[in-house]
Amino acid sequence: MVFNGQIVNSLNYPFFGVLRWKNTSGGQGFFCGCSYIGGPKNACISAAHCVSGKNPEDIQAEFKKSRLSDIGVFYNVKKIIIPKKYIKGNFNFDIAIIHLTEKPVSPVVPINIPDHKLGRLLKKPYNNVNIIGFGGDGRVKYFDNMNSATIQIVRKKKSKFNRYPTGDISSKLLLATGYQDESRSKVVRDACLGDSGGPLFTYHEGIPYLIGSITGGRGCAVEGYPGIYSNILKFKKFISKKAEL
Repeated sequence: MVFNGQIVNSLNYPFFGVLRWKNTSGGQGFFCGCSYIGGPKNACISAAHCVSGKNPEDIQAEFKKSRLSDIGVFYNVKKIIIPKKYIKGNFNFDIAIIHLTEKPVSPVVPINIPDHKLGRLLKKPYNNVNIIGFGGDGRVKYFDNMNSATIQIVRKKKSKFNRYPTGDISSKLLLATGYQDESRSKVVRDACLGDSGGPLFTYHEGIPYLIGSITGGRGCAVEGYPGIYSNILKFKKFISKKAEL
């Protein structure tokens, strides 16, 4: 679940999908989120820890669903590509490119990936960004409704807002969390269990841009420990090569 998010409609997020075990439906078999980025390989972006060691033939990506219990549109997975430097349990390089066997049809459309100039602007500290997902909160595995929340980019410099050990948060990562008010005195919104692989995105001139992929964190909405996201800008070459964008 997106912790303290709001229930939203999938039609507003046509690039967002879920990964699930093949031959399951409804809430069964769901394990992570993904973002459709298109291209000739019909590619999606997710987290490496979601798909590492999994057989592509056993997985499907499902789109167009506001509730997990809804039956969406399924696409089979053809190939999974993970950076060679990915190490299980490490946040760095926790990104995956997933090729679908066929091109999704309307209303599924790709989310945009910004160029470096625009990307640097969009990921500045304190900028508002968005997350969506179906993940659970530790008490339940997942929630039926799609949830979304607006959160803020957090500076990587160690402070009361970022208490991760120095060196843990590399340039390959972004930090973001949702505060109660402008004083940033209390954390109230965050990605949570099961949201991994889903998008960290924002809008520029009304167009959605993917700037991160949900990786993990220390708990959900914990003071001083913002959510951790793969920094899409740092994987532009990897994405361009493997998705042929």
